Amino acid sequence: MYVVLGLQSAMAFATVAFAVAALLAARQTGGRSFHTVAWLVTGVAFLLEGISSTLQSSGAIWAVVEGPGSAVYEAYLRWSTVGNLGRSFLKIGLGFALLLLPLGGRFSARRQTAIAVAWFFLFLALGSILGLRDGPVQARHFSLVAVLDTVEMIVTWAALFGAISWNSIDRLLWVALALNGVRQALNVIWTSALAWVDMPGAWAPSPALMQFYACVTLAIMTGLAVWRLRLTRRGVNVPGLLEPSAQAAPSLLG
Repeated sequence: MYVVLGLQSAMAFATVAFAVAALLAARQTGGRSFHTVAWLVTGVAFLLEGISSTLQSSGAIWAVVEGPGSAVYEAYLRWSTVGNLGRSFLKIGLGFALLLLPLGGRFSARRQTAIAVAWFFLFLALGSILGLRDGPVQARHFSLVAVLDTVEMIVTWAALFGAISWNSIDRLLWVALALNGVRQALNVIWTSALAWVDMPGAWAPSPALMQFYACVTLAIMTGLAVWRLRLTRRGVNVPGLLEPSAQAAPSLLG
């Protein structure tokens, strides 16, 4: 239990770390405006996700301290569904935002950011409302999360495919989001298995394992964001995925 709680907290911290690195990378001028805005909206979405995860992980620790049957424990079970579905909708909103990014070219970066923030809060609200209606029934909740993870995965990969066609995302962010897309695919499979956890003889993944590979993925994504920050500070333009590099890029450790 304590390992799960520790990894849950670490995952929330890793999410915030990537968000901060992405926002810092977006602050650096240079390169295409689409690429900068893509980092910016990604950072905002992950920051909102990280804040939600931090609140939920803190609530989980409090609930364990109070113990099963306590008011805090029951409240945590009730509100964790709200947080889970809110974050699922938030990431779906991020996928749509990145997919529609080329359509916002007529707006300034500040206006696009404001629109993205309002867009993300809308999706958070929709997911939270669905979480309130869903309730704390575990099997039904995991099934719904698996469905939303599937939608999130499809929208994310559609956005990544569109980024190749429109060159709206630089290659470092593309790789970071692709890694996150792989994590989403694993979550679909493993969350579906959790929906059958009460079935005799059914296999279910360890929550600790799911949180561990999420932490590893987010750590790599943070490294890519820091790399992008260092490159732009040195005046190196980070090209799109299929675009040739204009100049040799320094190594990650250089």
